[in-house]
Amino acid sequence: MMEYIKRKLCRLEEKNDWRKKIPFPHYYEENGKIVKETADGKKYVVTLDDAYNEVIVEQIK
Repeated sequence: MMEYIKRKLCRLEEKNDWRKKIPFPHYYEENGKIVKETADGKKYVVTLDDAYNEVIVEQIK
């Protein structure tokens, strides 16, 4: 499932201004980790559990 999400994110990154067109939260890959960015600018590293629910691993400063 994570590979599927990574492929979708890579396709979105190919377009220049995708962040302006997609409402928050934004998900993207950074340094091999999936990052969730909220409207207030907070960033979290996320993963999926066995039931494909989002799990916040850590907050990025």
